[in-house]
Amino acid sequence: MDRIEAEFQKIYDDHYPRIVRYLRRLVGDSKAKDVAQDVFVKV
Repeated sequence: MDRIEAEFQKIYDDHYPRIVRYLRRLVGDSKAKDVAQDVFVKV
């Protein structure tokens, strides 16, 4: 894994759970993970 991938993985690991929890309140449990993935694709 190169440095950029490692840095992205750290950001993902640090923020993904919080983003999913937040999105569950906004869009519901069934869509939260999909929307979170969209967030990280854009990042």
